[in-house]
Amino acid sequence: HWECIQDTNCTDPDRPGKWQCPHHRCMACEKTAAAAGGLLFRCRGCANAFCEDHLPETHLIVGKCPRLEPLGFRHPPQACYIHCDSFCA
Repeated sequence: HWECIQDTNCTDPDRPGKWQCPHHRCMACEKTAAAAGGLLFRCRGCANAFCEDHLPETHLIVGKCPRLEPLGFRHPPQACYIHCDSFCA
């Protein structure tokens, strides 16, 4: 949703001028899942994603994202869903 991502930096650093979903790079260091050891922690409540090194202390691991499954979204093996803080829960 545009309202969810308008305040985030959603350009792909590897392809200037191209949009990229913020759930595909750590918001702190911009590592992809492959560069971060194979896993990113994606927040279910906002557009933030984190590598293990930058996972917020306030996070809560929730595993999958059931609201996306009815839309045909398959849970990727390189993602674990979290709530990054109590605001997102």
